[in-house]
Amino acid sequence: MTMQPCPEPRSLRRDITERLVASMRAGTTPWQKPWSVGQSPMSVHPFNPVTGTRYSGINRLTLSLASFKDNRWLTLKQIESRGLSLYPGSVPERIVFCFGGGTLEEKRRKDESHDGGFGYKWHEVYNGSDIVDLDVVIPPFVSEPADFDVSLNVIAVLAASGANLIHGGDRACYRPSPDTIHLPWRRNFHSATDYSSTALHELAHWSGHPSRLDRNLSGRFGSDAYAIEELHAEIASAFLVAELGLGMTQHQIDAHASYLNSWCRVLERDERAVQIVASGAQRITDYLLSFAPRRLELPGKPSEPHSTQYRQRAAKT
Repeated sequence: MTMQPCPEPRSLRRDITERLVASMRAGTTPWQKPWSVGQSPMSVHPFNPVTGTRYSGINRLTLSLASFKDNRWLTLKQIESRGLSLYPGSVPERIVFCFGGGTLEEKRRKDESHDGGFGYKWHEVYNGSDIVDLDVVIPPFVSEPADFDVSLNVIAVLAASGANLIHGGDRACYRPSPDTIHLPWRRNFHSATDYSSTALHELAHWSGHPSRLDRNLSGRFGSDAYAIEELHAEIASAFLVAELGLGMTQHQIDAHASYLNSWCRVLERDERAVQIVASGAQRITDYLLSFAPRRLELPGKPSEPHSTQYRQRAAKT
């Protein structure tokens, strides 16, 4: 895999930010579209079938915004080495990697302070749908439809997390001070999917408590800190509902429309925000999936049980 030096990493973030904001305002981000259970546009995780790499963080967000149905991504070298070719007009996506010592959090902090010690490289990948006869050489990943109520996955995660859930009332929220998640009764939701997705969104907020992932949860509605945290929870819950096999209803999408302008404003003001949000959402996803007690069929490298696989990944970040 040949990687190119990236002398201006901030231009890459600017490009991703512009695409993300445009998609959010147009209502075309993967998590702003309704889908049925097991048919999420993000349910098939983007991955490289040659290396087995499952793309995460800002790279997963970038490839999801590309809106391809095929989840396979290959470099030109990988394509040509297998005797394959591209359809005319195929356009690659850029995948960003950072290198140097330290954890991802330390790298993020250095980047924000313009400190040295690490850098960025990028390489281009092409989607499987742009590659002629790829299916003959590398069959597509097909997830077997669930033969059970997938909302049970969410119930299992909620129970294993140890979060203090209080049911009743007419609004869903996480309250940091008492460290409690408040949800209406399940029967008050339009569907089990609505309940499960809402619970995951609030569980994403719950993960930010100082005793867990320790994020800034002090922002008031309309502030930049509030918008960043809402984006963390929104994208993380989109990753989670996809990984756990849930659907997304139009009702859920409409419920978040009032937040849209404040989310877009904070992304436009600071191009670093998209990287902070994407890496934070991935960390939340890994942390919460560590509570999933069952194996999920995923593309890429053979997965370990979530209790091992995701706790290891969350610890590294």
